[in-house]
Amino acid sequence: MTRHTSERGSVLILVALCMTLFIGVAALAMDASYGFDLRNRLSAVADSAALSAAWEIYRNNGDQSVLEAFANREVDNAMSSATRLLQANTVTRTIRRCDDAGATCTNPYDTNRYVEVILEQQSAGFFAPALNFVGLYPRARAVAGISKSNDCFVTFQGIGWGSGNRLDAANCGIEIGGDSALGSGSQLISSTPVGVLGATTGGGTYSPAAMRIPLVTDPLALLAEPSVPANSCTGPGTGTDLTISGDTSIPEGTYCNVHWNSNATLTLAPGTYYIGGLWDDSPSVDVRIDASAGVLIYVFGPNGQLRFSSNNLRVELSAMTTGPYAGIAMFQARDNHNAADFARNGTSSRVVVNGALYFPGAALGVKDQILASDCGILVANTIEVTNGAQIDLADECSAYSGSPLLTVALAE
Repeated sequence: MTRHTSERGSVLILVALCMTLFIGVAALAMDASYGFDLRNRLSAVADSAALSAAWEIYRNNGDQSVLEAFANREVDNAMSSATRLLQANTVTRTIRRCDDAGATCTNPYDTNRYVEVILEQQSAGFFAPALNFVGLYPRARAVAGISKSNDCFVTFQGIGWGSGNRLDAANCGIEIGGDSALGSGSQLISSTPVGVLGATTGGGTYSPAAMRIPLVTDPLALLAEPSVPANSCTGPGTGTDLTISGDTSIPEGTYCNVHWNSNATLTLAPGTYYIGGLWDDSPSVDVRIDASAGVLIYVFGPNGQLRFSSNNLRVELSAMTTGPYAGIAMFQARDNHNAADFARNGTSSRVVVNGALYFPGAALGVKDQILASDCGILVANTIEVTNGAQIDLADECSAYSGSPLLTVALAE
């Protein structure tokens, strides 16, 4: 006689076993998802902390304690009750310059101009302890530091852009640290959205459209000012005064007042020129300046000023290719606020530049043309452009191993 064993209830047992497995897998999936989310939040905070410390390197070259203070401020803010990005008091932090022992920054970022931030946070998760897992250990790392800037037109205050003027910075960026008054028909063309801190008025256009930015920083803030020879242009015999009446060549040195009173070309030999007085001309003369051999023109003191009003100003200007001022063609002292004018009354003037024109504390006035095919950069407190000017800028700067302008950016 055959006996049949009852299978009633076996399906329930299988379902119970499978449910246990499914619940375990779901619990681990939830913890894994939480772990990925936590890692993403750690990564965002690490980026912010590294950038904060890197900006302090850029501004003040702070020591280790200062870098830690700036980076830790970002981490503490992420753990505050206002943000709650991270759990309070659970983050292990490593903050160090990239040239420190133990740093893992890769070349070319393994220098003291970069900072590495590593954040780790232990979290039990939701279900890991119940399943006999220790917990989650998400980790994030960021490296930030001083790198080349992509900008080639920077003002710390606003700009005044007359009708019909055009700026072509098609392969580089534009940052304006104040209001922009754009005359009808004027154009500013950039490779990226034009950054504007203030308001824009008038009938001119940006291409691409402008975007609001929170801050404009000096891209040459780390550049020390040249050392001026003692007592330069402070009295008789402390500098050279020139009246240009015919073609003239001069060596590097200190020059105070220089004036053109007839059509003439001034040729500058390679080197550094310290300008402690007024360089000007008469509107009726043709002014030529050949500074194409590699120069730095440094305008200093309370009286240093470049003020050209010629109806026909032609300048060929190239920066030095070596030394601390490589790529800087003109540098007006930061405490010199005398406005610089190029062809103030001109109609057919031209400045061909290979390098940066840096007027951090002054207004720069431009008429007609500033042209650059490879390296033309304008940095000034304000820039006023009139008379249907055409300004072509570029930041390849192949002769100078890239742009001399610097910024802070994430590297790894």
